[in-house]
Amino acid sequence: SFCDSIAHSLQGEDQEQSAAHAFEISEICEAVPEIGIHAGVRTGLLHVMRHGTDDGKFWACYAVYSMGCANTASKFVLGLTASMYEALQALIEKGQKRVRLAACMALAMLSEVFSGSSAAESFAMTEQMLEILVGAMTVAHGEWDADAEELRDCAAVVLHNASNVPRVAGLIVETKGMIETLKDLCLGPECHVWRRG
Repeated sequence: SFCDSIAHSLQGEDQEQSAAHAFEISEICEAVPEIGIHAGVRTGLLHVMRHGTDDGKFWACYAVYSMGCANTASKFVLGLTASMYEALQALIEKGQKRVRLAACMALAMLSEVFSGSSAAESFAMTEQMLEILVGAMTVAHGEWDADAEELRDCAAVVLHNASNVPRVAGLIVETKGMIETLKDLCLGPECHVWRRG
């Protein structure tokens, strides 16, 4: 099938081809909704996130984001894939600037399924995830730009959605630096989150 073929190509050794197929998934996922629930495609995208070029990692994250936006069933399947959180967490922490943003966008989209599901706990139990989101919301002096603002906003969306699950809300509050960061985000001089207009 088409999904089997694209899944196989994502795990191949040709990293440029893998990046091109991840891009293709982001473009066709509305027309081929079953692509987001195909186990091989998820495994292939995870492979690209872990071993691909920066372009491949970017497009793999964007494909996850696009599949989840295009199809609710895909969003739930992706959101219940624990290894997805580990891959996104690693990219948010250490990825190239645009890869970090794409990974955080994908995580924000996945966080929409947290309420009433085990996905929120899988997310929160991913090692260092909450600390890394604190880091994503903390912009060093002089480094503020549109990408940093969007990264900060995406991280805040993830935490907002996760906080709807009481057990996870407790973990969020207990995370070192979280309260100070959120206070600055909401009340600080560079508060951009609530000033959309």
